[in-house]
Amino acid sequence: MAKVKAPLMSFDARGQIAKSLVFLGWKGLKTVRQYVIPANPKTDDQQQQRG
Repeated sequence: MAKVKAPLMSFDARGQIAKSLVFLGWKGLKTVRQYVIPANPKTDDQQQQRG
C-alpha cells in the first residue's frame, strides 16, 4: 500500500499501488515507475554463487 501525504507527486508518496506503480524518492526527487518483477536467473554459476 502506498503512503501518500497531500496530492500525488506534490509532496510525498512512497510504496506501490496494486503491483502496477511504485512511488519512491530518488536523489531528492519524487518519482513513479512501473512495478517490475526482479529477474531470478537459475544458471549453474548463479546457484553456485548463492551457495
